[in-house]
Amino acid sequence: MTEAPRVSIIISTFNRRVEILKRLFDSIRKQDFKNYEILLVDQSTDNQIRDANKHLCAEHKVYYADICDRQPSLTVSRNFGIENTSGDIIIFLDDDTELIRNDYLDKVLEAFGICPDAIGISGLNYPPPNTGRLNKFLLFLKRFFLHLMFAFNPFNTQEITGYFHNVDFYRVPKDITEVDWLYGSNMAYKRNLFEKIHFDENLKRYSLREDVDFSFRAKKFGEIYVTPFARVHHFEEKTGRINFKKRTLMELSYWTYLYYKNIKKPSDFVAKLNSFLIFLRYLRKAICSLSKENTDAVVYAKHIFTENFDKIKKLNLSSVNEEI
Repeated sequence: MTEAPRVSIIISTFNRRVEILKRLFDSIRKQDFKNYEILLVDQSTDNQIRDANKHLCAEHKVYYADICDRQPSLTVSRNFGIENTSGDIIIFLDDDTELIRNDYLDKVLEAFGICPDAIGISGLNYPPPNTGRLNKFLLFLKRFFLHLMFAFNPFNTQEITGYFHNVDFYRVPKDITEVDWLYGSNMAYKRNLFEKIHFDENLKRYSLREDVDFSFRAKKFGEIYVTPFARVHHFEEKTGRINFKKRTLMELSYWTYLYYKNIKKPSDFVAKLNSFLIFLRYLRKAICSLSKENTDAVVYAKHIFTENFDKIKKLNLSSVNEEI
């Protein structure tokens, strides 16, 4: 009989309420599969939050690592977790998630067994259980148009546009489905992949699109799949996130950086068109918020991005990261 693989669960956190982590820890402890370790990598800048997290980890027998002395970066945190765990399968969970059923780990491992060519697997993200119908509909629209952007490809090749395909709660596949990228909020990879690639530490703080970047590179070594039988609530907690200006600048800059980094024949036209569409999306959000401060922040972020476009093309993020 084949021995069950050892699973390492890596959770990165930054200035989040301890109750959020407790919800996730409790859902992991209820899992039927028990051959796992949990590592919390804490970059919180608040001493009280770090002390509370450390105490919670001790209560739940979770390994705790404090790396607040490093510049906040999700990718740095995840790479640290990889180096300091030992599992055959590494699962990354956002700190504001919750495993819905007790068989999440079993279903992820089952998918690896069913798909021997798999290098990565993720479950499906679902809205929080108390989400009202209106908010579910608004979330559906947000996800739908996001996936339209990724799925619609007039050139019929992601090598030109950089758009990729995934699935979501509003279009649940009936079976394990091959995709082009995995959501970073819950994703699992085989450890041997990390002998070849790591998360890009040029991406700071929230490290937007780090999951798409990593998935794109991972697919050179195997296939990646979503299993609809492993389900996660993603609460998208507001605390610990960056402000409007930084978020806008990050999306403009990091998408462009990753596009030029990963696409063999990048097009300046496509890069500039997409950045303009991102700008319009954030400008619409700012106008709808009825906040002049937010509108000014988006315009300022676009200005900084435009000034640094040529540097970003050359994969130099130093100037924009100072602003982020």
